[in-house]
Amino acid sequence: MMNRRASTLDPGEPSLRDLLNDPVLEAILRRDRISRDDLLAEICAARVRLGLATSPCSR
Repeated sequence: MMNRRASTLDPGEPSLRDLLNDPVLEAILRRDRISRDDLLAEICAARVRLGLATSPCSR
């Protein structure tokens, strides 16, 4: 059975900051009319639901 707990990041994985600055992601967000703040809020909410963050993120 797969372990569903988060593990430490693979050092070869890009950081969230790098992903958010990726031109392809920026184009997809523009196409789908999603703001960067909306995406960050969804990421934060998911982290809270998964127990990876102890409190809601602030803007």
